[in-house]
Amino acid sequence: MEMKFLFSQKYLPHFFAVITLCALLIVSEYFFHLNVQHQHGLQHSEVFNQAATVRLNIEREINTTLNLSTGLVLFVSINPTFTESEFVGIAKELLNKAPNLRNIALAKDNVINHIYPFEGNEKALGLRYMDHPEQKEAVVRAIKLKNTVIAGPVNLKQGGEGFISRIPIFLAGSEDSYWGLASIVINVGDFYKACGLSEHDARVRYALRGKDGLGENGAVFFGQESLFTDKESIQLPISLPVGNWILAAKPAELAAMPPLLLFLRGFGIAVSFIVSGLVFALFSSYRRIRYLALHDPLTGLANRRLFFEHVKQAVFSATRKQGRFAIVYLDLDNFKPINDTYGHKHGDHVLKEVALRMTEGLRHSDITARIGGDEFILLMQDTDKAEDIPSLVEKIAQLIRHPLTLDNGVTIQIQASIGASIYPDDGTTADELIRYADRRMYTAKSNKRK
Repeated sequence: MEMKFLFSQKYLPHFFAVITLCALLIVSEYFFHLNVQHQHGLQHSEVFNQAATVRLNIEREINTTLNLSTGLVLFVSINPTFTESEFVGIAKELLNKAPNLRNIALAKDNVINHIYPFEGNEKALGLRYMDHPEQKEAVVRAIKLKNTVIAGPVNLKQGGEGFISRIPIFLAGSEDSYWGLASIVINVGDFYKACGLSEHDARVRYALRGKDGLGENGAVFFGQESLFTDKESIQLPISLPVGNWILAAKPAELAAMPPLLLFLRGFGIAVSFIVSGLVFALFSSYRRIRYLALHDPLTGLANRRLFFEHVKQAVFSATRKQGRFAIVYLDLDNFKPINDTYGHKHGDHVLKEVALRMTEGLRHSDITARIGGDEFILLMQDTDKAEDIPSLVEKIAQLIRHPLTLDNGVTIQIQASIGASIYPDDGTTADELIRYADRRMYTAKSNKRK
């Protein structure tokens, strides 16, 4: 029981120190994680605002282009027999107001017969949309829906890349009287620049999907496709006259943690170790104080207070189980001459050696205590018969009588007077049993003096 008690007490400071350290580190890292999440939240909010601005710019550029082209479409629907000079005048004015437009074309019966500017776009003149599968689909779609269809980006016959806004034109007074198409080509590079899109943005990475206005089903035509599967990215829809695009945005890199936050994290870790060290010291001191309060400082054996507690527990257990146990009282004979002859240092050595012999020579369940001077007392658990007492006493006497060599090389032999009592024959309380064993010990000592 004593060994179990000592074992549990031995590791108590370590246990509480580790628990404290883990708890403080968890709290410290939790608050650091909250701050990291807060920083990422701020960055996410900033990226969302920038992406929303880009979306607004894209929709504004598209709507501006469509609004400007409305005048041309209305002019043709009212005046289908317009002259080339009239077309050039209107187209020139449109290009002046929308610098990101590359060219404007009219395609009567789906064949381009007017284009401005002519220079650089000669190859497009005479193009038959229905003869080109990559353009036919968008044309048919615009006619069927009677609405503007934005295709692309596509590779232009005259070179380069552009978005093509195809607007079906119906003669005034009849929606079934199809005249042809107005084709507005938007320069891709100028469009991206006007919208604030760049593949080399140091802060935000962008991507666009939904080629030909097909939304989630359309191909990615700007940026990296991986942004659309990244959980960290923001995705915003961009409305087109027919269909939509999807804009994805993500921080180019995670925001660096502020130095103060990193300092506070390190400070929290340092405080965790310091506090856990203080807890270890506190519980070590508590364990040491408790140990000294219950043990003899010289031999490490239980003292009178702890021994009485063990006896009380033994009485309770024996009463419940109807068992028996013995109390053995032991007093060293002629110990004072050892102190007087060889000094207290050697006398202490003798006491420690006696304590060691009894601890190692008896059962682990037995309790040995030093209650003062050269007096020892033992609790012998589970002693079934009173007839066993003489053999127990002789065993203890033999352990003590074994020759002992002092540090100065002198060999001495120690004797002890021993008395014993047994529960419940000689008493039913700790005081009664100890007094009875004490009387027998003094009787044995008196007999030796005769």
